[in-house]
Amino acid sequence: MTDDRMALIELIEKGADSDLVRELLAFAADRMMELEVEARTGALAGVRSPDRLTQRNGYRDRA
Repeated sequence: MTDDRMALIELIEKGADSDLVRELLAFAADRMMELEVEARTGALAGVRSPDRLTQRNGYRDRA
């Protein structure tokens, strides 16, 4: 893992390819967060489902 991290840091420091690496990291982070939200809500974004556990925007029924 440490070797992989060092190789990634070296890629970022090269300069010309740093934008590509940053975009790839941002995409990976966004996708991982999206997968976590989908797992917690029980449904994909924008999909209405009776199995949905919660709302993506934090909405909840109030008394």
